Amino acid sequence: MLARAAFPVLLVAGKHDVAVPFDDSVRQAALPATAAALFLEGSGHLAYLEQPEETRRAVLALAAAVFEE
Repeated sequence: MLARAAFPVLLVAGKHDVAVPFDDSVRQAALPATAAALFLEGSGHLAYLEQPEETRRAVLALAAAVFEE
């Protein structure tokens, strides 16, 4: 599904997620050409809640890149 994304995608994943194995997250991030990935060390399944500041920075960076085009 993500492989056909024609819009920017930011995958936020915790390296210690027990629900979605890290290798699966890496494969998902590699699919769409429009994807960016943020892999957070020390986070689990709710990485965006566990490390909100890092997630916020990644979202803002992606938005800046999209709107520069």
